[in-house]
Amino acid sequence: MKITKTIQIICLILLLIFSSCAPLKMPEFLSIEKVSVNSINLSHSVINVELKYFNPNNVSLVIKETNLDVYINNSFVGHSAQLMNLPIPNRASFVVPLQLDVDNKNLLKNAVVSVFQKDAVIKVVGTVKLNKGAINKTFPIDFVTKQNLSIF
Repeated sequence: MKITKTIQIICLILLLIFSSCAPLKMPEFLSIEKVSVNSINLSHSVINVELKYFNPNNVSLVIKETNLDVYINNSFVGHSAQLMNLPIPNRASFVVPLQLDVDNKNLLKNAVVSVFQKDAVIKVVGTVKLNKGAINKTFPIDFVTKQNLSIF
């Protein structure tokens, strides 16, 4: 009888804890912070990119995984798939470092276009897996920003 009552109390406490939690919100994209070349060869390059976000949640989270495709002016440029364990603070800005595997053929095509345009449209599409304790949630990523890529 005591075991049944204890289980009921534990279930009630867990129910109250999980029902009082607000649903997790996807962090908001703010800007592209840094871009640098990690390695380059004839067929592909690895580019380091830092994306700045804001966590609107009242709880800190952990980024566990990213899987992203990057487009410049609607042309596929590269892919980033990373496992990570990146803590993100609650109600604060944070930076996500990514390594982007780039197809140089597409990158060169966009470089030629960007010489004649002031801004390029950069689109990032994919998923990010966030974690809070035992709760994992995968969010879709789909944002578009304009970035000055002009060399003049």
